[in-house]
Amino acid sequence: MSEKLWYKVWPEKVPKTVKVPEIAYHEVLRENARKYPSKPALIFENKIFTFKDLDEQSDKVANFLVSLGLKKDDCVALVMSNCPEWLLSFFGASKAGLRTVIIDPITMTEDLLFQLTDSNSKVLFTDKDVYSREKETIKKSGINYVVLADEKIEETLFFDEILEKYEAKAPDVKINPKEDVVMVLYYAGIAGRTEQVYHTHYGTVATGLAISTFLEVTEKDVGILALQASHLLGFDGCVVVCMHTGATMVMQKRFEPKQVMQLIKEYEVTFWTGAPLMFDVVAKHPDFSKEYFKSLRWCASGGAPLPVEVHEKFEKGSGAPLLQVYGMTESHLVTITPLTRKVYGSMGIPITNVDAKIVDPKTGTKELKPGEVGELIVKAPTIMKGYISAEDTSKAIRNGWLYTGDLVKMDENGMLYFAGFKKRMIKYKAYPIFPRDLEDILSKHPTVKECLVVGKPTPEVGQIPKAYVVLKPECEGKVTAEELMNFVNKSVAAYKKLREVEFVKEIPKQ
Repeated sequence: MSEKLWYKVWPEKVPKTVKVPEIAYHEVLRENARKYPSKPALIFENKIFTFKDLDEQSDKVANFLVSLGLKKDDCVALVMSNCPEWLLSFFGASKAGLRTVIIDPITMTEDLLFQLTDSNSKVLFTDKDVYSREKETIKKSGINYVVLADEKIEETLFFDEILEKYEAKAPDVKINPKEDVVMVLYYAGIAGRTEQVYHTHYGTVATGLAISTFLEVTEKDVGILALQASHLLGFDGCVVVCMHTGATMVMQKRFEPKQVMQLIKEYEVTFWTGAPLMFDVVAKHPDFSKEYFKSLRWCASGGAPLPVEVHEKFEKGSGAPLLQVYGMTESHLVTITPLTRKVYGSMGIPITNVDAKIVDPKTGTKELKPGEVGELIVKAPTIMKGYISAEDTSKAIRNGWLYTGDLVKMDENGMLYFAGFKKRMIKYKAYPIFPRDLEDILSKHPTVKECLVVGKPTPEVGQIPKAYVVLKPECEGKVTAEELMNFVNKSVAAYKKLREVEFVKEIPKQ
């Protein structure tokens, strides 16, 4: 890389580039099991799992999957809240040469059915909460095998039975790290519609290496996972960092503010990556005080812009530095605020092994000057292999550069500042919502002639989905806004719910 603006604020002891090993992703776990066999890898609800435990138990899961006759590159779906079985399923699938389709456990009905069927997943790892809620959806999907993490129900398989039955010896599967896909995520893609995003073993290894190098994480650190592992911010900001370095991970099943503070204090947690709302909620908790946060070296907020007032309040009350991070489903985390630089409102700088440019959104090639708003493009070993659509991939990745669709400006020191979205997207809390998904459902209502979903700014959560609706002439006055919202919301996750409907004579121009 040539001299970059952000090198002016680059942390002194942090290398700008490091060599990424060409290994299968599960080899990072195996290496930790070899180096630190008895070291706590995971702490969950007072239970401790060593690196050796995770390695051996995920071997058993791999053998179970192979015994089903699954072939290399087949897909298994992972839809469960945080628990040890989440990690065991992911690493087991990796060892079996399979692709894990990672789905948020709050994904519901229509969205869930689409992702399960579109990916052609053969096995579903889930928990009783999801299974009880989505039993009919799962049946419709044609999934061959359903494995429950926490209970055996009806015709499902029980995770504990797999651990009892299968051998703790990894199957012999050859992995091409730069080509083979380890995980599949669903995101809007270049066209703003939901489609598969492919990440390789190599890119996932590169992610753990880049983040841990930039933030100087070692095996002596302890991270806390309060976000869901299925959320890329939680996966990148804790799971891959801990697995890459041999750091211990404290896992919370679901975010609960008082428990987060207690766990940080009890286990002397040194880093925490979360969403802006988490830090806001914790800072407003009546028990919020520095007493809980003495061990923290840093916290990092991502998924949405961090309000300055939340930033200031959390740092002042906790005594811990709060960094900002940026990434997207297609890239993993690629920018972070340097630990050595205190700044509000910035996405940070490109981290180790990452290059970035701000280009004219119209030409896509003309590099802009500091202070000018343009599209952020990044080049890094962490970026996706591509979308399921080759055409969309060629539009998103050009000459090795990923076009993010995000509008950003860079200052004279290389610090990046978010300015908006090039493609249509709503950010509710830290979750991306793509208007087209909601419009597709809403347009199926028999009274709707046309509709448009937009993001309405709301201080507490960022934006909420609002629909403008033109009714068919014969249906005017015969349907309420609440009925239309219910029609949409019964099919989507809680964060994607339509919050407002306004009836109009014609769709407003954007």
